[in-house]
Amino acid sequence: MTSPSAGSSAHAQTQEAIALEWERKPKTIDANLTDYEAAAKTFDWKAVEREFDWSKTGKVNVVHEAVDRHAATVRKNQVALYYTDFDRRDETYTFQDLKILTSRFAHVLSGLGVRRGDRVGVFLPRTPELYVVILGINRIGAIPVPLFEAFMEQAVQDRLSDSEAAACVTTHALKSRIPLAKLPALKRLILVGASGTLAANEVSYEQARQVEGRAPPAVRDGRALPDEQVGARSAR
Repeated sequence: MTSPSAGSSAHAQTQEAIALEWERKPKTIDANLTDYEAAAKTFDWKAVEREFDWSKTGKVNVVHEAVDRHAATVRKNQVALYYTDFDRRDETYTFQDLKILTSRFAHVLSGLGVRRGDRVGVFLPRTPELYVVILGINRIGAIPVPLFEAFMEQAVQDRLSDSEAAACVTTHALKSRIPLAKLPALKRLILVGASGTLAANEVSYEQARQVEGRAPPAVRDGRALPDEQVGARSAR
C-alpha cells in the first residue's frame, strides 16, 4: 500500500513535470485543433494524398516522404523535430539535419554488413536517436523492429528471435535485457551513448557515424559542418 507521503511526493513530481513541459514548449507553435467541427466538415483525404509524392509516382518511400522531399526545397531549414526532456536536453532538428543524420546512420549500417531486407532491432527511449535510427534503417531498405523501452528480457527475446534480427540499436542501460546467448542471428549491438570498453560485437553509435568511408560529412549550403552544428542545441 502506498503511504500518503509517497502519494503526495509523486503528485508533486507530476505537477512539476507538467509545469516544466509548458515552460519549455515552443511558444510559436500551437498543435491543437482549434475547431474540430469545421475541420471535420472540410477535411478531404484525397486532398491530403496529393501532398505526398507517392500519389504521383505510385511508390511509397517513407524516408523520402518524411524527410528528403522537404530537405530538397525551401523547407530544408525548417524545424522538423523539437526534443525536450526533464533533464533539460533541448534540441531542434531541421529537415536538412535529419537527412544528414539518417544518411550517416544508413552508411554505418551498410558498413556493418546490413543489407536490404535485414531486420534491425530498435530498443531505445524516445530520444532523437530513435527517429534517426528508424529512418536510417528504412533508408537502406532494411526493416526496423521497434522494441518498447519498458519491455523486459522475454519480450525483447521473443521479438528479436521471431524477426531474426541481425543487429540491434540500444543503450548501455537497456542492453542487459537483450539475451545474446539465446539470439544466434543477432551479430551486432550498436550502442547509443556508449562509454568505456566495448565488447567485440558492440559498436558506438556516435563513433561509427564519424568513421571515414562509412559516413559522408554533413553538408549544408555547400559547407561541411562539424557534428555539433547538426541539431541545434539550446538551454531554454
